[in-house]
Amino acid sequence: MTRAAESTTASGGSPSHVRLDRRNTLNLLVLLVVLYVFLPQLGKFHSSLNILRQARAEWLVIAFGCLVATYLAAAMLYWLLAKHRLRYGRTLSIQIASMFANRLLPAGIGAISVNYEYLRRNKHSRPEAAAVVAANNTVGFVGHILLVGSTLLITAGNSLKLLAIPRIDANSYWLAVGVIILLALIMIWFKKLRHWLLRMVSSTARNLAGYRTHPLKIIAALACSAALTSLYVLCLLACLQAVGVHLAFAQVLIVLTVGVVGGTIAPTPGGLVGAEAG
Repeated sequence: MTRAAESTTASGGSPSHVRLDRRNTLNLLVLLVVLYVFLPQLGKFHSSLNILRQARAEWLVIAFGCLVATYLAAAMLYWLLAKHRLRYGRTLSIQIASMFANRLLPAGIGAISVNYEYLRRNKHSRPEAAAVVAANNTVGFVGHILLVGSTLLITAGNSLKLLAIPRIDANSYWLAVGVIILLALIMIWFKKLRHWLLRMVSSTARNLAGYRTHPLKIIAALACSAALTSLYVLCLLACLQAVGVHLAFAQVLIVLTVGVVGGTIAPTPGGLVGAEAG
């Protein structure tokens, strides 16, 4: 008998015993959501591939151009908000690198970590780097909300018709309920996470106050943020056109917004499942 087996026998457990702690419980819940969302879709992959083979190349080229432009806008946003001068070309390469990091970590943590480290290596102190990252996220959120609000106001006469919100089926309803319950359990169960969120909100408010002396930078950053969101919408819109789906800008903007929210709250790499469910 090996030492590991002796130790297990002495403690009254078995070699196959697995402790179901909070982390394992959360991973299990995420896995169940993944299975619930993706298993019913497996039969549709073949037809989806056939549709992609017939996609119009000119629209895919436009979509790729919009995607490239999103990195240019994201780099400009950090260049505007930085406390110390940054080289735009290098900042652009960092935004491309952060995209790959975002595919590995949940809720944008990959991009945040890469940009924070980049700022630290470019004469930013820890508080300054944290302030720039927080300002970028806040400006991005505000810019997105302004774009959604202005789009709905412009299309006020046809907003309901443009959105064309479909009837929610039972599966989507219970999936939404499950996600909300999961998020509530995470917030209740993980006290450290709850306290961290409260501290983050408080520190963000203090750090953003430092930009009051640079109103032109904030205005330019908001415009850049709105342009960034618009480019994402145009990219998705071009992809839809490529496969023969015709939707209005406002419709695609709402779809993108729901997908972003779903991807942000999903504790999975790259917001997987959350974005697709949205």
